Amino acid sequence: MKNRKRSPRTIKRNFSFHNFLYNDKYILIFSICMAFVIWIIVSSTSSDPDVKTITDISISIPNLSDGLEVMKTEDTKAEIRIKGNKLVIGSVQSSDILVSADVSEVNKPGEYKLKLSAKKQGILSDYEFDSTVTPSTITAYVDRRAEKILKIEEDVQVQTGSEYLKQQNQLSVDTVKLSGAETYIKRIATVKAEYTSNETLTETKTFDVPLRFYDEDGAEVSNDYVTAEFDSVQVTVPVLKVKQVPIKVEFTNIPDSWEMPDNWVSIESPESGYIQLAASDEVIDSITEIKTEPVDLSQISAERKTMSVSIEVPTSCTNVDRIEKVTLKFNTDKFTSKSFTVSNVELRSNVSGVTGKLSGNSFNVTIVGPENEVNAMKASDITLYATLTESESTAAFITKPLQISIDGYKSCWWNYSDGENHATFTLTNKSNTSSSPSVSSSSSNH
Repeated sequence: MKNRKRSPRTIKRNFSFHNFLYNDKYILIFSICMAFVIWIIVSSTSSDPDVKTITDISISIPNLSDGLEVMKTEDTKAEIRIKGNKLVIGSVQSSDILVSADVSEVNKPGEYKLKLSAKKQGILSDYEFDSTVTPSTITAYVDRRAEKILKIEEDVQVQTGSEYLKQQNQLSVDTVKLSGAETYIKRIATVKAEYTSNETLTETKTFDVPLRFYDEDGAEVSNDYVTAEFDSVQVTVPVLKVKQVPIKVEFTNIPDSWEMPDNWVSIESPESGYIQLAASDEVIDSITEIKTEPVDLSQISAERKTMSVSIEVPTSCTNVDRIEKVTLKFNTDKFTSKSFTVSNVELRSNVSGVTGKLSGNSFNVTIVGPENEVNAMKASDITLYATLTESESTAAFITKPLQISIDGYKSCWWNYSDGENHATFTLTNKSNTSSSPSVSSSSSNH
């Protein structure tokens, strides 16, 4: 039958040594296996050792005594040649060898040449060193560790456009902590952020500036053995636009419809009548004038020739000229003063049903102005008044400062530098049938 199984005896008879010798596949596998076995035997029984160079070995430096530390060494790796059985040395790695520095002579700060030596570590040890360590020595700087905090000094030099002003440079941080070799830390007396820019600035700019160390004599100290908590700082150079701005004189306590007499007041100092201010482009371009503090017109007499007043510079601007006050000059050569007894004294009220009456019939005032106007003026041209507010309307009487209105004479004013400008009014509420008590004016001129 076709599907009849062959017995094991039949299979064995089919395999013969003759067939094995003349089968290429069998011969190839057999040859590889025999070669490997022979290599193992020869390698393990050979009397001639093999040689290998182990590279990239880390260098170990033992701990020092008396607070000393190795602050810096050469950034290098060691190598050494070993010999022994191929199988053994073929398995040796750099981590199996310890290369260490001899620190037995290190006893004070300084630079040392430390000798290197090697020894075996780990499981593998059936090999020998066939050379000394390369390199044979390394250079190391030894010192004690110290710290110091110093103020940072900035020295950033820039150029600005002709219409611009550079202000005091600003550091992002004021101090820096240094740590490292004690010998070098003690030498450092100054930390500086130094930079010179060739750029012409027309706006504020910030620079990232590296730090440098200097001793008391101004010599630079190497930072090889010193570490700062940061290597650089930001230095902001504020640059502002400069502008000449006119000074305007402001007045207070002026009569209704008052107009300043022509050429009556001028700015004597600064003679130009201008002040230099600096600010950002947006701010300075919006400023058209700078005002003085209000001059109290009531304090100006016909004999007054000069006055010093402050100017009000916005906080967003820098006063380049550092002018805090200006001197005003009054041209009063053709001015005079004259006293009038004014009976037209009013309490003006917007409160319905409430009126006020000045106790007494008149008020004495001194008028100052151009001679032609003062001499032509009559008492009937002058009205004194106070204004009553809602919150004051429930009182029986009230003392108020007076203001003045001079009909037809716009260049004159009321001078009360030596007098009184307050008056007391008795209030009457028409909705109340009872009368309030009568109270006299507080002025002695009534």
